[in-house]
Amino acid sequence: MALEIDQSKGVLFPNDYKTEGDNQPDFRGEIELPPGYGYTGPKENIPEGISPTRLRIVVWDNTSKAGKPYRSIEVNTPKPPKQKEADSSYYKPTSTTTSNTTTSKTELPF
Repeated sequence: MALEIDQSKGVLFPNDYKTEGDNQPDFRGEIELPPGYGYTGPKENIPEGISPTRLRIVVWDNTSKAGKPYRSIEVNTPKPPKQKEADSSYYKPTSTTTSNTTTSKTELPF
């Protein structure tokens, strides 16, 4: 189930997959912006039916050369979920021919 986020608000969670020395972000989360967010024209010109924009946020803890801590932020659109492609060769029965007999690999001798 997807996390419900109020429009114009976001959430950040510590990155549980972060390990010492890797370049994974320290925090990650999402923000949802209302339809037309950032549009400076009249509100009546925003087309109806536009869905809110959901953005992915990642944050890294850093230290400046002067030793002051700071956080860097990256915002982008979420990646679509990976869809498992069905391996079409898995479903195709294959046949082998040995000494004048044809045996299907999908037929088992027991």
